[in-house]
Amino acid sequence: MSNPHVEIFKLLWSAPDKLAQNEVTLRQGANELKLSIPNQVVLEIKVEEEAKQNSSKRSLEIEIEWTEGEAGKKACLSAKAA
Repeated sequence: MSNPHVEIFKLLWSAPDKLAQNEVTLRQGANELKLSIPNQVVLEIKVEEEAKQNSSKRSLEIEIEWTEGEAGKKACLSAKAA
């Protein structure tokens, strides 16, 4: 069984090279999604905390956003670690 921290690290480590090539391929099982990343993107980093009675849930979100085409269709690629 692989360590989730290692998998997250691998994904984040490879992201700059993929973004520099203006293309990212996401795979999950037999599914594959290829994204063409334009030069104009917005980077958003969020930290969230949800307090519960005896604990709290925290998350770190790294989001890259851009607008595609004339219709302004929005696309989003996110990596999320809690």
